[in-house]
Amino acid sequence: MATIQARIEGRVGEAAGGNIGFTTVMLQDAYDHGLRAVIMAMPKEAWKYFGKNAVDFLPLVGTPLLTDKVINVLRNDDGTWRKCVMIEPEMAGPAADSNSIHYASEFTPVYFVDSGSYSNPMLKVLPEDGSKAARLVSVAIPTVDITTDTIVPHFPDELDELPEIYTVGWVKQRETGVSLMSGHTDLGNVISILGSTSPVTNSVNALLVAATATSPADEDALRHLANDMVEHARAATGIAQARIQEAAAITQAAIGKAAEAKAASDEAKSLQQEFDKKLNEYKAQFTKAPEVADRRRR
Repeated sequence: MATIQARIEGRVGEAAGGNIGFTTVMLQDAYDHGLRAVIMAMPKEAWKYFGKNAVDFLPLVGTPLLTDKVINVLRNDDGTWRKCVMIEPEMAGPAADSNSIHYASEFTPVYFVDSGSYSNPMLKVLPEDGSKAARLVSVAIPTVDITTDTIVPHFPDELDELPEIYTVGWVKQRETGVSLMSGHTDLGNVISILGSTSPVTNSVNALLVAATATSPADEDALRHLANDMVEHARAATGIAQARIQEAAAITQAAIGKAAEAKAASDEAKSLQQEFDKKLNEYKAQFTKAPEVADRRRR
């Protein structure tokens, strides 16, 4: 089976480092974002089909909460893992008070999220016993190397294609920008070509100045100046025509690049629609309302 990168490049129609200017590092980053986008969109009922990530920590200290895909929070009580119930941070005080009806004992542990002044919210567990361990179990974001891996571990087969579609869509968005920028550069060159003054034109202007300064009685000098101006004017006209032709060719190239940009943009939109459609189809199986028996008298 081909590697993930090879499949992506096959969809793009170009290898990394080609005309579009994307690298393997860029592809890896886009693919990782695609994986996260798929997993973050999953309803809770689908989490069991993905890999799990377990982090052990001290209840007294807590652990940074880096995801909202929390499967379970557990507290170890002398070798027995007990499931914790989530409470609001405002209830942490009563839950730690042994005289409160809300007291969290070793048999009824709880957890809460303390946003406080931390860079990341901290997940903490009660009761706070420094000798006990707590565990956060969350949905894992798989670690994938697109240059060598052919499949995504702990990832439903039905969704295996989605991160690739996401990545190809990202490449097409980049291609849109590259084509537009190149077209803009071409148009700038056209303006420069048409707006520049040729040396021959400067010579014609110099001859006109010389003719103005020549005495009307000096017929030979004026005749030579007139002949020179005609020849220089013909040369200037030829140069202008050549520049117009060059500008026209560059303009056509710019128009072609604009068409390429539109095609890439349309393809990126189509890929986004395909991504959304397949993702929503997978999610729908977990959100269908249960069928209710028809109890009407027949």
